[in-house]
Amino acid sequence: MRKLMPGFVRRRLWGDREKYGLEIDYDDACWKQWQKIATKAYNETQKKGIGRWINDAGYKIMSEANLNNSTVLEIGAGDINHSIYWGDNPSYYYLADVHEDMLEKPKKVLEKLDIE
Repeated sequence: MRKLMPGFVRRRLWGDREKYGLEIDYDDACWKQWQKIATKAYNETQKKGIGRWINDAGYKIMSEANLNNSTVLEIGAGDINHSIYWGDNPSYYYLADVHEDMLEKPKKVLEKLDIE
């Protein structure tokens, strides 16, 4: 999806990947700073403006997905607010994120839904 979006949208959502690349440099000062502010940045970019508009559009599409007895891997899951649109729950749901703090909220959602 990232490649299909215009550059000005991609850069606003994911930073300038063409300039900085996709590999993490854990010693990079900017990366270390990002780790400190990632949760705040998520709330600022995914809960407001174009980020919210894109997320909300995607959430509604989830009502058409058949997750019954499926196994799901979600990378960068955020709050998994789309779970309210699921018709049926998956059997297993795997979460992946480079920022461990971002896994706590979706874990609680999955526990509440009784999904492994």
